[in-house]
Amino acid sequence: MDDRLTALAAEFLPEWRQRASSISDGIAIASAAGLEAAELAAHQLAGVLGSFGFGDVGAIARTIEDRLRAPIQDLEGVASLAAELRDALEAIAATLPKPREP
Repeated sequence: MDDRLTALAAEFLPEWRQRASSISDGIAIASAAGLEAAELAAHQLAGVLGSFGFGDVGAIARTIEDRLRAPIQDLEGVASLAAELRDALEAIAATLPKPREP
């Protein structure tokens, strides 16, 4: 990843973490609105992470999205994937520079 893309990824990391939290929160609530919000957050993360070159982490988000769209949902399994996604984002964070202070 080039330096500009790395710096940009560092700036977006807080937003990615927030979306991952939205996934976990939506699963924990388990309401229709919560699961819909979780699915949307997973969809957004799948796309953006792939665009930044984190396709393997984006694939976790895509799997979450697909499982939340399934007619029968295994929320325990999806919650496990959400934890895996958060861990993967923290692994990405460890490789990125700290964002500049405004």
